[in-house]
Amino acid sequence: MKETHLQGSGKELKGQDMEVMHKKELQQATNFVRNGLGLSYKETGTTSVLDSSN
Repeated sequence: MKETHLQGSGKELKGQDMEVMHKKELQQATNFVRNGLGLSYKETGTTSVLDSSN
């Protein structure tokens, strides 16, 4: 079994503490998972902070 982790930095966004990752870090995790599943390369998606009032 192989494992990996994400390394980010703590930020406060809209009053909530979040761990924010650079796109490069997200891409490395995407590559790790896709490789483990035998899938071809694909660019990582994007993330966003949702406003809970919507």
